[in-house]
Amino acid sequence: MSNGVGYDAWVAGYSGTASISLSTWSYYPGFNAVGVTISAAQTDGTTRTYSGSYTVNVGAITSASITQTSGGSGSGGGSGSYAPSGLTSVGNGVYASNASTQFALNVQSAAEASGYAYSITAYSPATDKTYTMTQTSTSPCVYTGWGVNQITVQFNS
Repeated sequence: MSNGVGYDAWVAGYSGTASISLSTWSYYPGFNAVGVTISAAQTDGTTRTYSGSYTVNVGAITSASITQTSGGSGSGGGSGSYAPSGLTSVGNGVYASNASTQFALNVQSAAEASGYAYSITAYSPATDKTYTMTQTSTSPCVYTGWGVNQITVQFNS
């Protein structure tokens, strides 16, 4: 698996899943990206929700950027109280991976200033560089981009 998880561990991750429903909610022409929401009903009666996008090339999914937005082992699943899987709270309702606190907050500010445009730029004081971030979800708002590693920043718009 491309995220470093072996096949057996990937399969085991679905052991508590009763059913999955997938809905697409937007298409971004020119980027070949399709926005998705995935609801995974668990065998214990709870539901985990994931949001993000798939990139499609010549009819095949070539990559995905999916973030858990509720359910699972979070601290209650309520808005602002749940740290999405793989992300760390940087404060002010913003979560990030592979990003400094200030950069993540700069991404949120740039998104707001742009009216939540599909593509934004934000400055990182930690690297003294500006990065292009691409919106992969609108609810919650998720932007991804590349620095040394893939950067993900998530917040509610």
